[in-house]
Amino acid sequence: MCAFEFKVSGKNATSEFYKDVVKILLWNERHEDKIEKLVFITEETFGRRLLDSPMPRAFIAFLQSHHLAVEIAYVGAAEIALVPTRGETNDN
Repeated sequence: MCAFEFKVSGKNATSEFYKDVVKILLWNERHEDKIEKLVFITEETFGRRLLDSPMPRAFIAFLQSHHLAVEIAYVGAAEIALVPTRGETNDN
């Protein structure tokens, strides 16, 4: 089982990341079907600076030693497609 989180804004990426990990740990504690992997996707400009630092890296290593794989993926702001609202199109 794999959990995905797409944090569109990289701002506060660490707090969202930690909240998601807690949710997974609680799920795994209460269910037989365990989540084995978290894929956390966030915007690169802010997210990489926050998540690619010593504390989150150490926490990810700790989680992996306790059988929860973590993958962090970054997308550039230009790669995040805006969803058109009613009456608008995504044509450029």
